[in-house]
Amino acid sequence: MESKAIARFVRYSPRKVNQILGLIRNKSVQDAFTTLSVTLKVSSEVVEKTLKSAFANIGKNADPKNIFIKEASVGKGVFLKRFRAGPMGRGMPYRRKTCHLTIILSDKIN
Repeated sequence: MESKAIARFVRYSPRKVNQILGLIRNKSVQDAFTTLSVTLKVSSEVVEKTLKSAFANIGKNADPKNIFIKEASVGKGVFLKRFRAGPMGRGMPYRRKTCHLTIILSDKIN
């Protein structure tokens, strides 16, 4: 039995989210929730919310000890184009990164 949850257009850079995903890959859901609760990175809140969604997609009677994270991946999203004040009244463009987060849970270890 598998379940999947996707968070799209998350306002964090893919690299920062991938650091958090590296901590929880191939762990049980219960261990992942424990790890995310003590992680001080801001992007861990988004990962925890997506993990809760994927766990809820399995069903009511699932035990978090017996469900494992089969795949946790992040991809690049669109850039938000913004401008900052530059010298001599010019606008200097910069891009805010976004990402797409995918978590797949399974009842079997990889």
